[in-house]
Amino acid sequence: MYQPLNRFVLFVNDLSHMKKRTIRIFLDGLIILMSYYLSYSVRFEWAIPEKYFNLFLISSPIFVGLSLFMFIFLGAYSEYWVYWSVRDLQRLFIVHSSAVLLLFLVDGVTKVLLIPRSIFVIYWFFTILLLGAIRMVSRTILEIQGLGGSSDKRKRILIVGAGRSGEMLIRQMLSDPLLQYDVVGLIDDDPVKINRSIHGIRVMGNRSHIPRIVRSENIDEIIIAVPSAKSSDMQKIVELCGRSGAAFRTVPGSRELVDGRIAFNRVRKVRIEDLLGREQSSLDFRRVSQLIEGNAVLVTGAAGSIGSELCRQIHVYNPSKLVAVDRDENSLFYLTQELKDRCPIDGIVTQVAHRKKMESLINIHRPKVIFHAAAYKHVPCMELFPDEAILNNLGATMVLAQVALEAKIEKFVQVSTDKAVYPTSIMGASKRLCELYVQYLSRNSECDFFSVRFGNVIGSKGSVFTIFEKQIRDGGPVTITDPGMERYFMSIDEACKLVLEAAAMGEKGQNFVLDMGDPIKIIDLAKHMISLAGFMPGEDIAIKNVGTRPGEKIKEALWYPHENPVRTANPKIYVATDDREKPEQFDAKVEAIMRFAEEMNTSAMLKNIIELVPEYKPNPSMSKQ
Repeated sequence: MYQPLNRFVLFVNDLSHMKKRTIRIFLDGLIILMSYYLSYSVRFEWAIPEKYFNLFLISSPIFVGLSLFMFIFLGAYSEYWVYWSVRDLQRLFIVHSSAVLLLFLVDGVTKVLLIPRSIFVIYWFFTILLLGAIRMVSRTILEIQGLGGSSDKRKRILIVGAGRSGEMLIRQMLSDPLLQYDVVGLIDDDPVKINRSIHGIRVMGNRSHIPRIVRSENIDEIIIAVPSAKSSDMQKIVELCGRSGAAFRTVPGSRELVDGRIAFNRVRKVRIEDLLGREQSSLDFRRVSQLIEGNAVLVTGAAGSIGSELCRQIHVYNPSKLVAVDRDENSLFYLTQELKDRCPIDGIVTQVAHRKKMESLINIHRPKVIFHAAAYKHVPCMELFPDEAILNNLGATMVLAQVALEAKIEKFVQVSTDKAVYPTSIMGASKRLCELYVQYLSRNSECDFFSVRFGNVIGSKGSVFTIFEKQIRDGGPVTITDPGMERYFMSIDEACKLVLEAAAMGEKGQNFVLDMGDPIKIIDLAKHMISLAGFMPGEDIAIKNVGTRPGEKIKEALWYPHENPVRTANPKIYVATDDREKPEQFDAKVEAIMRFAEEMNTSAMLKNIIELVPEYKPNPSMSKQ
């Protein structure tokens, strides 16, 4: 029975936008003419006198022409009839009322036609009624056509969330036949909503009923439509969705919905960020813009996770030039290709520890600010090559900071890590030395040299996330090093935004620390990622404890007690003040560390590191290397 409708809808869909618009205007013209005729018929009880029939014939072109002109002028043809709603009815009311008022005024001023006043009132009523009816009929035809699609091709959908977001999704799926979805039911934890309906779709239960409803109703896919859900709620919902066996997706979180609009094409896979659930930071755009706009900016480690995201965010502020430095020529090539049409960018392949090259770069480009994000970061790997950790992390920082100081660069931002606090790894110790060196160098400088310290970022190259993803793809087991191990996490996007704002507010010698929220247990992270992949943790994918690796800590800290962190104007950024005097001959000891690293004299190198970083607890086996 739906085949004629299907053929008609397909015919209409094949028409160009201009042809559809022309047809709609033509149909409205016919309805206006019909309404105008009905006005005379009702006014004269279906027996129109010859005098007024002639008046109808003479005035019809004026009524139709002026009404259509007002409809076009006031944008009545900008809406899609398939999505026609109460708001569009209100708009039609305003547009048509304006058209009738114009006709009334024209007739009253010219006094040529002298149309009976009651005609205007009757005409207004019939036109609103008929124009609204044809639009609703069009929408209904498309909805019926959608419902009449092949049941074999239509997915059966369960929506979690019977609020505004769920309602918007239902409305779109009902009105758009191309989506080919059947919304079977809704889930909501509000007991008041249970067994009530939205657009004819019943709220079938709360989230605990998800697995049962999926089985009983043969659900193909679950859509989570709760953009404001807390992380704990999202974790539970995702766990239940995973247990149900159905595929599941989510609408964007509230922080992503700048315009507040939910559209089906914005529904996406659930990300680990949705489960970790940090409240996203606001950024002082004006402050950062004053630092970057119209100025050259240099970023080291630009091809890495943090460096590349810094470059993407910096370009938004219209720098005069972005100088991206990295030794990974492949990743740097793709970064410059990505950004070259957005801002002037130079990709420079070099080692940051190459002093002459860095002197040349800085003298040529004269950056106002340098973001130093280049570093070795893998803890267990660096435990095997401690000399390389020092030569690369500390050595590059020393070279770059000295060159920046000589060139009187306004700001030097050292990207640091929470592993620099009470380090148990050579990587953490090297980053702590970088912090101390930047502080030391800035005290006799007019330049603002400072560090920004934060924890792990979600999705960085070689992180626990990428390791877990591969292990899950391979069918497990997912390996954790200790059930009690915890780490701080934030998104790369948020971390870089906060680094930029810290750079804008930073002064020499400061250590900025980003508020990382609550730490996350790595075993919980593993369970969340297994659930996101549609498996049951411990059943479909095993979790295996393999023990801690060299240099790893069970828990991380973000600052030392003596740093006395103070919250800044941005509640996610702290200043950790360290007023302690540096050890005597600090620079000589740092040079000695570098010399011993070059000589691969690990024991002597470690001895000097501990003198500058007494909190460092090295792996006992390292001194034997």
